[in-house]
Amino acid sequence: MLRIYYPNDKGKEATCYFSLPNEFVTSFSAFTTGNPSIENIQAILPTELFVIENKPLKNYI
Repeated sequence: MLRIYYPNDKGKEATCYFSLPNEFVTSFSAFTTGNPSIENIQAILPTELFVIENKPLKNYI
């Protein structure tokens, strides 16, 4: 399980999403624009990650 969060305007962590098992997770704004993300992704349970670069993944979409 992953937690996606970002720092809010008061400097506190604001959780915006929890993933489900076997779910695709990314910072969608960074993925689509190529800009750095303000979001963080944290594993809150033991997690096995698979990584794919942006360009090859976009070829499948």
